[in-house]
Order: sequence, then structure tokens, then C-alpha cells
Amino acid sequence: MDSVNLINTITPLVNIFFVLLNVVILYIWYKSKKNAQRTFILLIYLYIIGFWLLTFLFKGTVSDYYYWGLYPFLAIALASLFLKIHKGIFFILFTILTLVLVKNGYNTVRNWQTNIYAKDTSSWIVNKKVADYIYQNANQDFGYYVYSPDRLGYSKKYAMSYVGKTGGYQFSGTLCAKEALTYLIYEPTGAGDHTNPVRWKARRAVISTKPVSVKMIQKVKIEKYRLSASDLLIPSSPGIVCNLDWR
Repeated sequence: MDSVNLINTITPLVNIFFVLLNVVILYIWYKSKKNAQRTFILLIYLYIIGFWLLTFLFKGTVSDYYYWGLYPFLAIALASLFLKIHKGIFFILFTILTLVLVKNGYNTVRNWQTNIYAKDTSSWIVNKKVADYIYQNANQDFGYYVYSPDRLGYSKKYAMSYVGKTGGYQFSGTLCAKEALTYLIYEPTGAGDHTNPVRWKARRAVISTKPVSVKMIQKVKIEKYRLSASDLLIPSSPGIVCNLDWR
């Protein structure tokens, strides 16, 4: 569920609440006597802030994922406030946080059911359907390549590997291998992506012939190729990611 957070980091109310909570926590620690606990917490803050500053060097939404690591810390910090502030104020903060969590949890489940479940390309149902289609369509052993904007395409590769091992199909598929029968699997490319499927096909997979058929499953494109003997003599680029070892 990489695309969904129980606490949506783009929700202004949540951001404002977390900012105010952190301000209160830092103020209390600043006013308290110096001790090992205060030093340790400040070091954690410095580490997180420094790490976030480094993420600005990268493009995309990488920084969003590092909100997740703060949730347990903020929960511990909020619980610690019980001993530092008036119990009524603590109860109000705790109630607000609980209501925000429940609301965002509900929205997450609803979003998952309407927009992601069996529809989004990160859904296992979609990925398995893609793999089952290819294995059912193949009438001989085949090779296949997976294009993904992140260059890795783990979800499709996992599904192809799983179905190949457990599906009981007659013919087998080999990742990043050119065969007389070859499939190219394309994940959808967004407007802000820095990779290009047309360039990937020409320079990575190194296939110039036209597909004999094209199949769309949700937003995943599957191209089927019949490669000639001369096509098979042209190797794919050694820079293409052809395994699952990195994950």
C-alpha cells in the first residue's frame, strides 16, 4: 500500500497538527532540565531534519515516505506529554489525534475499495491477471521484459515469477530473454516520469519490430512479438534490470 497512507501527508489539518505538536514538545524539552533523555530526543530530531534536507536533492515524492518513521515517535512523545501538561489539554490533543486517525483510516479504506482494489497497477489482482493472461496466451516457451518508470518493475516481475512457478502452465517464461515468442509488459507512464517506454524498447530491450498483438489490462499494456532469427541475434542492453535481487 505504498500509494496510501493512514495519515495523508498532504492533508493540511494533519500537517498543522503535527507542526504544533512538535513545537509544544520542543518547547517543553527546552524549558526542562538538561538530561540524557532530552539530548537523545534532540539528536533524533536533528537526524530526521538532516535526512529530510538530503531528500530535497532528489526529484519526486521521496520525502513523503519518511513521515512514516515519525508516527511511532510522535505517539511516544504525545504519551509522554501526559506527565508534563494539564490532563484536560492532553485529553483534547489525544481526542483530536484519534478523530483524525479514524477519519483518514476510513478515507484510506474507501479509496482502496473504489480506486485501487483490482484497478490500480500496484494491485496484486491486476498483476496476477497480467501474468495469467501471458501464460495462457503463450503457445511455446517465451521471453519477456518489464518496463516500469522506476526502472525496476518489481510488482510485475514478482507476479510473472509466481505464476510461472505455481500456475501449472505448459510453457515457461524467462525474464529479460529474447525468444521467438517475446512479450513486453509496460507499466503506465505519468506526465512527470523521467523514463520513456518508446526509448526503453529501442535502447534497453532493443526490439525494433512491430508487435503482432497488443492487450490492455487496466492500464498495463502487453505487447506480443514474433522475433525472427536476425532479431534474436541482437542482444538487449546490459544495463537493463533483470532480476529481483535488489529487494
